Amino acid sequence: MKNILVLLLFLHFNSLTNFGQSCNCHDVVISIEKELETNSASFQHQIVINEQFEYYKAHVKLINKLSKKITSKKDCIGLVARLIAIIRDNHLFIDYLESEIPYESITDTALIRDHYSKEPIILKPIKYVPKHNELEGIWFFQDGSFSVDIFQHKTKLHDFVGTISQSDGLFWLEGQVKLEFFYDSKNELQCLYWRNTRRPQQFAVRINGTTLEIGRLFKFYRDTLNTTENTNSISDSFEFKELSSKTTYLRIPSFMLDYENTIDSLVHSSIGSIQSHPFLIIDIRNNGGGGNASITPLLPLILTKKEYTDPISASMWVSLDNYNWYDSTKYDYADTYEDSLYELAYVDTLKQYKGTFTPFEFEKGILDTIYNYPKKVAIICNRWSASMTESFILYSREGNKTKVYGENTGGLLSYGDWRPYEVKDLGIWVSITTLHIINKYDLDFEKIGITPDINLQDQPENSWILYVQNDLEKN
Repeated sequence: MKNILVLLLFLHFNSLTNFGQSCNCHDVVISIEKELETNSASFQHQIVINEQFEYYKAHVKLINKLSKKITSKKDCIGLVARLIAIIRDNHLFIDYLESEIPYESITDTALIRDHYSKEPIILKPIKYVPKHNELEGIWFFQDGSFSVDIFQHKTKLHDFVGTISQSDGLFWLEGQVKLEFFYDSKNELQCLYWRNTRRPQQFAVRINGTTLEIGRLFKFYRDTLNTTENTNSISDSFEFKELSSKTTYLRIPSFMLDYENTIDSLVHSSIGSIQSHPFLIIDIRNNGGGGNASITPLLPLILTKKEYTDPISASMWVSLDNYNWYDSTKYDYADTYEDSLYELAYVDTLKQYKGTFTPFEFEKGILDTIYNYPKKVAIICNRWSASMTESFILYSREGNKTKVYGENTGGLLSYGDWRPYEVKDLGIWVSITTLHIINKYDLDFEKIGITPDINLQDQPENSWILYVQNDLEKN
């Protein structure tokens, strides 16, 4: 019995060492606030230009007050997530320094399991009486991979917690906190959602009967039967195929610049078949974006005129730190001597705009060719279609042959080109966006997304391709 007690005490203090490390949270929070206020393009646009100072000051006052009461490293990381949530910028997020992650890939299961098993657990009292019947109890995640038990657990930072009710044997143990619920200054319920790698993010909460919505990305259900209806297996491979004698299909899972040649080759090798069919489906679900050059091979398929205007433009917030960052990294993506000269000239131009945003314009482009066939193009998107992928949808509006199906996109279209701000005391970095992205429609898509022409949210996602095909071919 004595040996068991010693072992339990060792495990307890080992947990505190790894996930309860002390820190001066107040000083850390103040430093991040200064970084945002000085260097963030989204802060300058939303808080300064749009004159939201009082709203921001009230938020910071609350965060600073809470920071003085926090001593643990993990709680402070969670508070930083709440701090940056005041700015509507989906490219503003937290991640961990490489030194904090002991594993290199998802295949290092033993290291992953060992690392996260050290995190403390919270046990629900045996004779517990629910305080918020609508929220509390067991909820099943949208894909059926795990469930949480939500119950009241009041601390300085939260009112309720959602603990893992069934271990996945890798990232989570039963009793570890996946969700933290608290009320904001408007008395609206908010959730701090901890991803598998313990990256926290704040979301608004909505309860609709037997459905619990955490922001737009995550849903929980009271019944496990509902989870199977929301399971989809969207391919993460580039693919072309003929669906019928009328319709062809292109799957584009990413626009990252590494795949520019892949996309170009896929279009080139399939263009004969595409042109012999009246309809084309371009599936960009789960495509998190990338670079403009990867979009270019698809433009002749969706535009109806060779001349077009870029639907977006960018304006950089040229703080001293941002300028120095651009100057120190200007050759990182320069593949040729000409690229180097361009980057050198660009950074030199930035000097005259220090302390302000650079001017912007919507540039015009000319394609070498456009294709009359296919006559109609359907684009399928979902909430994970984001950033440059959303730009692709805006490009499609330049023509009159496309229709967008699915659900609202991710809403990462207003800011970009982030740089990391390291917070070594917490073992994290915070992304600081340097660009304000402007669209020529003057619409606000950030955290809202682009609304499709045909909303398929009520349809099981694994049936969307067939639905779109039938809709195209019936006309």
